Amino acid sequence: MTRRPQFWVALLCVGIVLLAAYSISVERAREVAVPAPKVAAEAPPVALDSYADSYRRGTHTVSGSVAVPTPCYVVTAAATTDASSTPERIRVDISAPPDTGSCLMLPDTKPFSVTATAPADADISLYVNGALATTTGAQAAK
Repeated sequence: MTRRPQFWVALLCVGIVLLAAYSISVERAREVAVPAPKVAAEAPPVALDSYADSYRRGTHTVSGSVAVPTPCYVVTAAATTDASSTPERIRVDISAPPDTGSCLMLPDTKPFSVTATAPADADISLYVNGALATTTGAQAAK
């Protein structure tokens, strides 16, 4: 019977050690910083690569390519004419909204082509996502 008090003392010591270890681990768990959400690297902007204008029988055909950051971009183009100016103006709006899905970050070029009815001497302005475009690759041919 003399061993029974020693057993309780040993059990009490083990309990105190376990309680101290638990309280320390809870405090450390609260100190762990929450990681910031991953932000994807910003893709390079969409840019006009090259374009050409061909004129036949009162119709301009403006075609070319746009440099995009990934092959998943979808490029659309529309042309409008301004007959009130001299010479007439053709505005080509190229739209390439950012791709929201996951896609291989491999630069690509996407073609576009639009037609507009205007005189042969019409001025042509190209806009990519609302900004006036300049070519980054091959020279524009007229």
